[in-house]
Amino acid sequence: MNTKDTFVKRYKKLNKAQKEAVDCLEGPVLVVAGPGSGKTEILSLRIANILRKTDTAPNNILCLTFTDSAAINMRQRLIEIIGAEAYKISIHTFHSFGVEIIDRNPEFFYNGANFIPADTLTQLKIIESILIDTDYDNPLRSIHPEQGFVYSQTILPAIGNLKKAGLTPEEFQAILLHNKKEIEFANPFLAEIFDERINKNSFEKIARLIDKLDLRKSAPFPVQHLSHWLPSVVHSLKKALSDAKEVSKTTPLSQWKTKNTKKDDNGARVHRDYLNLDKLRALGDVYRKYKEQMRNSGYYDFADMLLEAIQALEKNNSLRYNLQEQFQHLLVDEFQDTNDAQIRFCVLLLMQRCTKDDQILWWLAMMIRQFTNFKARKFPISLIFKKRIKILK
Repeated sequence: MNTKDTFVKRYKKLNKAQKEAVDCLEGPVLVVAGPGSGKTEILSLRIANILRKTDTAPNNILCLTFTDSAAINMRQRLIEIIGAEAYKISIHTFHSFGVEIIDRNPEFFYNGANFIPADTLTQLKIIESILIDTDYDNPLRSIHPEQGFVYSQTILPAIGNLKKAGLTPEEFQAILLHNKKEIEFANPFLAEIFDERINKNSFEKIARLIDKLDLRKSAPFPVQHLSHWLPSVVHSLKKALSDAKEVSKTTPLSQWKTKNTKKDDNGARVHRDYLNLDKLRALGDVYRKYKEQMRNSGYYDFADMLLEAIQALEKNNSLRYNLQEQFQHLLVDEFQDTNDAQIRFCVLLLMQRCTKDDQILWWLAMMIRQFTNFKARKFPISLIFKKRIKILK
């Protein structure tokens, strides 16, 4: 059976919604479906259809997955559908594509020097060398007589999480400074309400508190792709107040108080995030020094592969424009599993070639990547984003 017959045979097995996804050749498309419902098959057939019905060359298509086995599976599916052309399509995990960008464009990375990956033991040694040189009152310098630095094992994954969020040390510190001002603004209002026992008479006071917090004109948030601290707090407090009114009990508000407020060393009630600021600032400082020492030693770690690519794309227009010109179609398997850094990476590859409407859809996709905004209504098997949101039945 030739590849054309293979495509037709597999296409016929699709339902109406799946066929519409495969036939949508231009613009952003988001397919939402349950496990085992054929999302990867749709992606494969859509690639084949793009090659069949447009002038797109195979090397102008980029497909990103999460594991090496998924990339191999995708390649095998495409070989069955389009034959040898499948080898010309760029199919990568996010991190392997980051490595490819670095390898092919060394002039944009590490000043052209060759870096090698650091194993976990090397990374921990660098973390411990940083902690040794910190001040004795540093909140992360706690030492156990036999176990050594108490926080050394947790600092490394914490830095990894910051990298997954696509944050540089400078961005992280800027966020902490921004949030400190926001928390210090909110603390007196929280203390005024939550130092008292919560009862039904508190409902009106909390509603006024929410209005005060809502009216706060905050400085621009340092990083666009992450949510702001104060709106998140207001949203959670609104939800607690709404739940309390719905059940006519104070329990949701009491639970909010327990979860979100604590007493500091002076006995003042504050938002619990305020108590973590010193450790987080210390973490930001360790993160900065860790990155410097890794670079000075000629090392990079796994998370650096993508973060370095993101930073290079943001700082170097020529690199970004050339990649955008090469990859006219970007397809992401298991999009709901993407983290902030991965979405930021995708947006950098595509935004310059998108229309204004398409940009709105991409930013919407960023906000709903885990589909939390769809709780109010159950959607059918597939949801496709085109120039408008369309629900396929």
